[in-house]
Amino acid sequence: MTVALADTVLDLPWPGTPPLLNMIIGGEQVRARDWSSYPFSVVNGYGPTEASILTLAGLVSHLSASDRVPIGVPLPGVTARIARRDG
Repeated sequence: MTVALADTVLDLPWPGTPPLLNMIIGGEQVRARDWSSYPFSVVNGYGPTEASILTLAGLVSHLSASDRVPIGVPLPGVTARIARRDG
């Protein structure tokens, strides 16, 4: 789901053991929050528009609100290069 929608959904009260095991969020920068407080795994999915799908993913459930959220690692069969603005 998009990060904007996730920010709304994740602020709702969660039952002790929801049937949800994993939530994949993406589409924009993920803000810091206490990701370890949810009773399911949260994955930050990232993929440039040109890819049309997510190409990198990383589990964020172990992060606290003070941690920087990484964009993840390349999925199998994907090579990623991160470039600076100046090339």
